[in-house]
Amino acid sequence: RLSEYASLAVGGVDIVSGGEVTGDVPEGVAYNAEENVLTLTNYSYEAGVGSDAWYNAEPGIKAFRMGDEFTIRLVGENTISAASEYAERLVSIEQGAGVIEGSGTLNVLNVAWCGIEYTNLTIDGCTVNIMSGPWDYATYGIIGNLYEQGELIVRNSTININSSKPSGSWTPNLGIDTQAGNLTVENSEVNVEVTNGNTFGIAVGTTNSG
Repeated sequence: RLSEYASLAVGGVDIVSGGEVTGDVPEGVAYNAEENVLTLTNYSYEAGVGSDAWYNAEPGIKAFRMGDEFTIRLVGENTISAASEYAERLVSIEQGAGVIEGSGTLNVLNVAWCGIEYTNLTIDGCTVNIMSGPWDYATYGIIGNLYEQGELIVRNSTININSSKPSGSWTPNLGIDTQAGNLTVENSEVNVEVTNGNTFGIAVGTTNSG
C-alpha cells in the first residue's frame, strides 16, 4: 500500500494523489497499482509550452514517495522534452527508489537544468538518451537528490548524454552527478559528452572523471 503522501503525475496529469489512484492517465500511459508499475508506450510530452510556460512546466514524470518498488517500464520510443527554460526537471523520482526498465527507449531532450533527478534509481535493460537545450543554465543530465544521498545503478543498459553550452560559458555542465551517493555500472555502455561550461563528465561523491 502506498503512503498517504505518495503522488505520481505524468505530463501534468495526476495518476496518484494523496496515496490514492485517481483513475486518470494520459494517452500512451498505464499504471498498475498492484504492481506499482508505470508503463510508457510511445509516449510523448513537451513541458513549458506557450506564453504561460512558467505555469505549465510540470515534469514529464514526477514521482514522490512512491515506495521502494516503483517501476517505470518503457515500451517503444518515449520522449519527454522541454519547450522552454522554465521546465527545470523533466523526470523526477524523489523520496523513494525507482527502476527504469523495459525493451524501449527514453529520450529526455532540451534539458534546461535537470534531465533525471532521483533519490535511489536503477536503470535496467533499456536505453536512455539525454540531450541539453540551448539555454545557458547549469545542466545535469542525471543528478542525485541534493538532500538525500542515494544510489544510482546502471545495469544492462545504454546511457547517452550530450550536453553543450555556448562558447565562453562557465555555468556547470555535468553528465552524471551522484552528489555524495554511489554509482554502480554493470554490463552497460555509458557515453557522456559535455562541451563548454564548467564541465564534469561523471561526478561521484567528491571525485569526477573530468
